[in-house]
Amino acid sequence: MALAPDSPRIPRQALLGTGILLLLLLLQSAVVPRVFGADPDYPRPDLLLVFVLYVGVFRGGEAGATSGFWVGLLQDALSVGLFGKSAFAKCVAGFAVGGLSSSLFVEALAAQAAIAAGATLLHNVALLTLGAVFEHQGVFRLAVLAQFFVEPVLNGLLAAVLGFFFRAVGFLREP
Repeated sequence: MALAPDSPRIPRQALLGTGILLLLLLLQSAVVPRVFGADPDYPRPDLLLVFVLYVGVFRGGEAGATSGFWVGLLQDALSVGLFGKSAFAKCVAGFAVGGLSSSLFVEALAAQAAIAAGATLLHNVALLTLGAVFEHQGVFRLAVLAQFFVEPVLNGLLAAVLGFFFRAVGFLREP
C-alpha cells in the first residue's frame, strides 16, 4: 500500500536514531552492569550519554539538549533515585557539546573522544551537585573520585567506537 503524496513521513534519520537509542538502552541496562558491576557507584561507561553527545555535536545545541532531556528522563524512569537528575545532567551536557562543536573541528574521532571525556566530567558534576543538594549524598567519597577519573576515559574510548558505528550505519549524515 503506497502512501498518499501529502501524508507525513518519518525521516530515515529519526527511525535510525530511535533504533540505535533502543539498542543502546538495552545494552546499558543488560550488558553494562554485567561487565562493569551492578553497583551504581562503580564507574562504568554511559552509552546513552555518548548518544546524546553525538546528537549535540552533529545536530547542534538545541537538539543535544532536547535529546539529552528525553533520554535522561527515560533513564530516570527506569532507575531508582531522584527523578529528573539524569534528564538535567544529560540536557546540560548535550547543550554544552552542541554549542562547543560549532567552534571546533569535530570530524576526527580523537576530537570526539576528547569532547566526550570533557562532557562526561560536566555530566558528573551536574549529577554530583543534584545528589548533594537533593539526596544529601556525600560529595567526597572514593567512588565519586573514581567516577571523575575513570568514566571520562571510558566514555572517550566508547565515543570513538560508537562514532565509527554511527558512521557505518549512516546515523551521522545530514538529515
